[in-house]
Amino acid sequence: MERHSQVYLEFYELHRDSYDSIVYFFEHHQGAIRQLPLEEQLELLAEYLNACFETAQYHKYLAHVDELIESLIIYNVETIHGKDEYTSSIFRKAAALFNLERYEESTFLVKQLCRMSPRSQNARILYRRNLYQNLSRPHQILRHSSAAGLLLTAVLTAVDLFAGRFIQPEWLSGILIVRNIVFVTSLLTLLVMELRIRWQVERA
Repeated sequence: MERHSQVYLEFYELHRDSYDSIVYFFEHHQGAIRQLPLEEQLELLAEYLNACFETAQYHKYLAHVDELIESLIIYNVETIHGKDEYTSSIFRKAAALFNLERYEESTFLVKQLCRMSPRSQNARILYRRNLYQNLSRPHQILRHSSAAGLLLTAVLTAVDLFAGRFIQPEWLSGILIVRNIVFVTSLLTLLVMELRIRWQVERA
């Protein structure tokens, strides 16, 4: 039967879903945790970081995650409790950076992750979200204008349906022409931008 140290056992007496308790325990027993065997240290550090992430304590997460990632590489640890902690940590780091609006750093990291794990849908979704946030100012204006154009199309359609009979035919004809032009232009613009971002994601 495998034997564990006392602080390790005390840690696992906590409710596993009580993230605040995990964070509190780890931060108040760091000295003792540093004295644990390597395997137990890494396991508790991974649990602590997961608790920080789940409670949106992203600054704390980023302050310690590199330590875990580097240790996994140095000591050639592939999994913790059967979980690929290396790629999971990189993904959560990218997500933490995204949530702190550090989009350029997040984009760089998640792009590397897409290359490491090309089948990871979560990585590709996060990469796409980063690309939207990193759109240049002109592209952001164009995207918002296109969205506004689709909203205007809906308004003009409502005018046609509910007030068309009260408007002179020549005016109504002009309104419908404007509506169709705005709709097609806005839709094509959004479609082209979406296809461009999807292309960037696919070639990552």
